[in-house]
Amino acid sequence: MEDKEETQRQELFPDNIRRIGYATSLLMFALCCIYLYCYSQRPDEYTLIPSMLGVNNLIVLSAFTFLFFKVRWAKIGVKVSKLGPMEFSHIIDGPVSYTHLTLPTTPYV
Repeated sequence: MEDKEETQRQELFPDNIRRIGYATSLLMFALCCIYLYCYSQRPDEYTLIPSMLGVNNLIVLSAFTFLFFKVRWAKIGVKVSKLGPMEFSHIIDGPVSYTHLTLPTTPYV
């Protein structure tokens, strides 16, 4: 029970917001695919072609939005530290070891 509560605190959004987000993006993806299918069956009946509506861009956006809300970032060791331009930082568990660079002592000719 404590592990679930700790994971909830590390997540960016609560579970209900996450469910609404990925359900909405999945619905947008499904509607775009249905529109593309209907347009491919009878293109003469539609006045707006998919490229005018930007359906391809909406499909890509909804797929990435779905993944953003569906993936549990804290479980894979990534937390969102900044929400403006998305900046991810890696969570480090345990001691940190530094590797030192050694420079050659003989000059290159």
